[in-house]
Amino acid sequence: MSLMGTWFRSPLVAALGAAGIVLSACYSIFLYNRISYGSYSPYLLPLKDIDRREFILLLSLLIPTLILGIFPNLVLTSLHLSVSQILYSL
Repeated sequence: MSLMGTWFRSPLVAALGAAGIVLSACYSIFLYNRISYGSYSPYLLPLKDIDRREFILLLSLLIPTLILGIFPNLVLTSLHLSVSQILYSL
């Protein structure tokens, strides 16, 4: 949301910010793989995949995250009145 607000003011800064977010996510994944797995060794057993219970838990976290990421107004509209009252009282 902050990038959308920045886009209206300065599209170049918003594009640089979005690129920074994407590059930092890529670097984090690369770093995590280097730290967690390192180099392959014939002495290490392969890791097992997640089971059904873990998959359901991850799915129960993923679905609300995607819905609120795509439609943030589901939460923001209910907060608008109370936040406006607090801001006007200051």
